[in-house]
Amino acid sequence: MKERKDIEQLFEQKAKSILAYLKSRLRYGNGFLPRPFMIEFTGPPSAGKSTTIKELYDFLRPLGFKV
Repeated sequence: MKERKDIEQLFEQKAKSILAYLKSRLRYGNGFLPRPFMIEFTGPPSAGKSTTIKELYDFLRPLGFKV
């Protein structure tokens, strides 16, 4: 259980780091429009793609990402 919590905290730190980069002035200065950050999911039927996408959506929206 502790290992899962550590993994979740690491994932949250990485997500916040990505968000900080995407919102930085370096990306928005001088009329620069940032490129979309895309994640692609592939796999066979019933592999959990939709479930993973929903979980990521529920995780990233509260952190300020536009999903």
